[in-house]
Amino acid sequence: MNHDSQDPSARVLRAKRRLNFDDDDVSSPSPPLKRRLRTSNTRNTNKLPAHKQYEFYLRYRELKVSKGSPPGAISQLCKDYGVSPGYPSHLRRKAGSGFQPDTFADKPRSGRPKIMTPTKVKALRTIGEKSKYTLSTREYSVRLKDVGKSSKGSSYCTVNRYMHKNKWRVVKKSSVPLLTAEHKAARLEWATQHREDPWIAHVDLDEKWFYGVVMTGKHRLPPGVPAPKVPLQSKRFISKAMMLTAVAKPNADHNFDGKLGCWPVVKWYTALRSSKNHQRGEEYQVETTMDTEQFKYMISQLLARSIRAKMKWAQEVFVQMDNAPPHTDLDQLEREINQRAHPKITFVRQPPQSPDTNVNDLGLYAHMQKVFERRNTRVLSPPAIRKEVRRIWEAVDVTILTKLFADKSLVLEQIISHNGGNNFPLPHSSKSDTN
Repeated sequence: MNHDSQDPSARVLRAKRRLNFDDDDVSSPSPPLKRRLRTSNTRNTNKLPAHKQYEFYLRYRELKVSKGSPPGAISQLCKDYGVSPGYPSHLRRKAGSGFQPDTFADKPRSGRPKIMTPTKVKALRTIGEKSKYTLSTREYSVRLKDVGKSSKGSSYCTVNRYMHKNKWRVVKKSSVPLLTAEHKAARLEWATQHREDPWIAHVDLDEKWFYGVVMTGKHRLPPGVPAPKVPLQSKRFISKAMMLTAVAKPNADHNFDGKLGCWPVVKWYTALRSSKNHQRGEEYQVETTMDTEQFKYMISQLLARSIRAKMKWAQEVFVQMDNAPPHTDLDQLEREINQRAHPKITFVRQPPQSPDTNVNDLGLYAHMQKVFERRNTRVLSPPAIRKEVRRIWEAVDVTILTKLFADKSLVLEQIISHNGGNNFPLPHSSKSDTN
């Protein structure tokens, strides 16, 4: 009887020698044995492309035929191409007696044929173009049943996997303003004129309705959680509040954050008699739309004062706005507000049908609306809407405004490259562009 066969240390030592392990201390219990790692050059047997195989074989033949090649030249060649030392033998068997580039080309694919053949891939795109890409994967699979020689067709799972692998994406329909030839010419002229504008003393002004509740969007709910229901008095008449916002490009040298103001568009009334809402003689606010009188009041009493308080460092401030009907008599309004103090305020009209040239419509309102929807899951009254919008406005970061003004310059470049059109995805600047 072999006594060391009963000795665990002897058995471990023999196993280590058989598996090429290092001789370390085996007297004490050791963790599970690990196989010695080999270098990548000896393990990498990945097949080279056909042209690389032909190139490798040419060099290998030169070294093999040449009598003056240094020792280890073939091993170094294998290392240069990242293959194992046995790779030349593999190519030699593959080439046989022939020695042509076509010899190293890949053989036709064997095994089960692909379901999504090139014919079906082409038909899939044709079906999508004819249907304006509005079909579901099940509808695509049904229409692909009669395509190709196989009558099996393609399941919707196969179509879905193919779309996911080839980066088909799901998008939501969006609308853009309708442009005529005159609109495109005006956009192109305006973009060319302001192409190199640094937006140092430039203010973008606009209004927006904020609704008490938004019925769009989806929720991801775990099992057992019921879908949320929003109680409404009427779907047609939902509480809302209009806000007027004015923003400029932040300027760190003058400690200016770019936020000039976010004001509610309201009118003040005095209660003539007592009620459950107000006492007699109490002043209260009522939501209203923007008209010419309201616009002039808010520009002269709110915007002009904010500009002169926060932008004293500027010689002249340009205030950009759209062509809404209340934005009239700008020349007279400009003369009235410039009689008072420094700096000079000049009104600039953006081209018609061009909300993408205003920072508010370009991205600020979308950011504020997104935060508003996430914070509120119940219907808010107009005073509560105004209060919540003010909280969101105060939390708007300086980097957002800086990035939006950089995006505005990129939009002007897109307008010029598309000859005044708006059929292009909105560009987004990187962090390096905003510094």
